[in-house]
Amino acid sequence: DFSFSALPGGTGGGGDIVATVSITGTPIDSVNSATSLSALDRKIFRLGAQVALDAVGYYTSGALKNTGANPPAVGAETTYTVGWILSNTTNAVGNGVVKGILPRGIEWAGETAPKEEVVIYNQSSREVTWRVGTLKKNPSDTIRRQAFFKIKIKPTITDLGTVPILLTQSTFTGTDSYTTSGIRITEDPVIVKLIEGSGDGKVTR
Repeated sequence: DFSFSALPGGTGGGGDIVATVSITGTPIDSVNSATSLSALDRKIFRLGAQVALDAVGYYTSGALKNTGANPPAVGAETTYTVGWILSNTTNAVGNGVVKGILPRGIEWAGETAPKEEVVIYNQSSREVTWRVGTLKKNPSDTIRRQAFFKIKIKPTITDLGTVPILLTQSTFTGTDSYTTSGIRITEDPVIVKLIEGSGDGKVTR
């Protein structure tokens, strides 16, 4: 026999899966006797946190207002908003941090949202950091933890016809509070052509 059962989780949202295997049989050399054997094994598997990270670019929508040409034009400044969205469907995650780097030609505009989220910029390393802290389980199917920051771009003639990258690969790291395992998730770069209203995303004159 083989069976699964679930143990309820604690306040952090964790849970266990219990697998039980029971084997009963008669040895080949005991066919004509009453000898029989049985064995029972039980394993407990801890369920890890299920975290997802999205990195999204915005122009007309999003938490911050943007200005300038979209797609960007040579010699003119355009601002965009980058949003990080975190989803967690199980255990709470501690020491959460999201990081990404602004490529050359992309500048920090100094605006972030919402106020309760800590998003900072290191000018020397060009790294943007969201100090998430504890990432709790989603309170509902439609509510996610989010942070937004504004960047700006002023293309030169050498950028004409290219598709700007606004943010390099994003990375989330943290520690599962139930299993104590480390978590690391990456998300693709944010590029202009994926932003609403930007067409092919190429820099124009």
